[in-house]
Amino acid sequence: MTNEQSIGDQQEWPRPGHSFTYTTAFTLDGIEPFEFELSVSAEADEMHISNVIVGRIGGSNAADIELRKELYYVIGRITVASGHIEAAMKRLVLALQENRTRQFSLVDKTWSDLHKILMKESRKNDAFSWKDQVRRNLATHLQWSEERKLKDHRDNFIHGSTWDYAMPVVLLSRFYRKDDGQQILFKMEQIQKISCELEEYARRLETLLHGHWHEAMLPSRAQVPGYSAFIRQNSPIVANEE
Repeated sequence: MTNEQSIGDQQEWPRPGHSFTYTTAFTLDGIEPFEFELSVSAEADEMHISNVIVGRIGGSNAADIELRKELYYVIGRITVASGHIEAAMKRLVLALQENRTRQFSLVDKTWSDLHKILMKESRKNDAFSWKDQVRRNLATHLQWSEERKLKDHRDNFIHGSTWDYAMPVVLLSRFYRKDDGQQILFKMEQIQKISCELEEYARRLETLLHGHWHEAMLPSRAQVPGYSAFIRQNSPIVANEE
């Protein structure tokens, strides 16, 4: 990772053309106070703190770069787990509705829509069928996710803009449809907990499908670049040659 400056990083501050600059301080219970210099454009009559360009005077420093190593990793975990969750929800809808084609194009729905469909499925009674036990466990897992607001947390990090600079907290600008944004503050351990809970939710949903959905299991030994023991002439997997 290189120490490249973003559009917000500025050796000379403020930029020409800004009407004024002042120091903004955050003082919240349980969090070490921090501040930043806020420069307001002369071309705007109003501004909202959530949509400012973020940078550091003098450019990103060593602490910023170290922070990003952990921050990008944990947000990456959130992103990957969220993809697994949505895929598992689609599989469950298709399996419980006995769709034998198993085509994802038939369940091209958002997380929220899939959750609603599965809530209805979980309330059905199908005695003496494998689906009955799956539905009971599914109801428990859906409630577990709601109690932890996993959908909201996922949306915050997937659709929000994270201030990726070293500060006492991780500040996230969250934007909503037809509404101004807001600032959400996280401690790193809170983000780590969210990532773990999303991964747990994905595991719970996927466990319900064992034996009822096709699976691909990698060999126990590690596979390194160049490994081609499973690539056959007629395989649908095509290696990317550069």
